[in-house]
Parts: sequence; C-alpha cells; structure tokens
Amino acid sequence: KGMTENKQFMKNCNRSSLEIDEASPVMFMFFTLLFLVHRDHYENLYCVVSGQKTFILLPPTDLPFIPYETYSSGVYKENADGEFEIIKTENGDKVSWIAIDPLKPNLEKYPQYASARPLTVTVKAGETLYLPSLWFHHVQQSQACIAVNYWYDMDFDIKWAYYKFLEKLSCDKQSITHYTEKKNNLQTH
Repeated sequence: KGMTENKQFMKNCNRSSLEIDEASPVMFMFFTLLFLVHRDHYENLYCVVSGQKTFILLPPTDLPFIPYETYSSGVYKENADGEFEIIKTENGDKVSWIAIDPLKPNLEKYPQYASARPLTVTVKAGETLYLPSLWFHHVQQSQACIAVNYWYDMDFDIKWAYYKFLEKLSCDKQSITHYTEKKNNLQTH
C-alpha cells in the first residue's frame, strides 16, 4: 500500500511543482523513503505524529568537508512496469549537488568527508526536531510515518554572511585543489 502512495505522490510532483508557503505547515506521509543530503534556507520545526525518522545532521561549518559534484538534471517518469526512472532533461542543464552518501561514505573518493562531524538523531512520535536553516541533513525512515513540518524564513544576518564566507572559501579551495591536481597530472605525463 505504501509504495502505491509514494508512486502517486511522485506522479503529482511530476505534473506540477510543489509550491510551499513558508508560513503554512506541510504534512508528508511516506513509506520507506530516503532523502539525499541537502540543506534548506528555511528554519524547520519537524514534528513526528506517528512512526519515526532518523536524521543525519551536519552543521554549516562542515561545508568545506562536504563534496559537491555536477549532475545532469532530470525528471521522474513512470515506465511500463510501473517503476520510476530518471529521464535526463533535453536542455542539458547541470545541477550542483552533494555527492556523498552519509550511510556509506566513500572516503577514498571524498577523503575530506572524514573531517565532517555528523550527528544522528531519531525523532519519534510526539517529538519535535528544530532543524536550523543551512544545516545539511539526510533523512530516512523504515516504517510508516506521519510528520508535520513548519518552515519559516531564516534571517539573512551574520549566520548567512558566515555561511557565504565558508562557501566562498570552500569553492576557492576546491578550485585550487583541482588546478593543482590537473597541473601535477600534466607534469607526470
């Protein structure tokens, strides 16, 4: 039953974009679901009504250790077997996205992630998690879950300025590292 509901949700997402009014609570009900690592520009109160969710949280200060890669954009389409597959979009847009799976981090490919300090929190029925804006998070659940989110705008204050500063330093560091690796490869060949 749960997978059917997930499929219907994906179909609805594909038909129209979900517009979320940051002043309104939103309820999501998923079964056996996993979200990729991401961060939001909203403050978030996450209330679990039934079931449980496990969050892996990384503070914004871990930004230099969180690897990004560029991926082709795409949309979900249901195939003839009723399974969903990702179809690359025609325009060839690229999306920068977090490349690490915190459940099985590939430290050979992304050694900098070893310096990150993830926190794991399980939120059970009747509990609320305050998830600050800009915190990276990975969410999973293993059972039916009903939850209510209340998002509200973050203040673009010193926290935002500090995050943008870290982002700039991380980008510069990655550019320098990429340039150095490329230069070293040219010299050895």
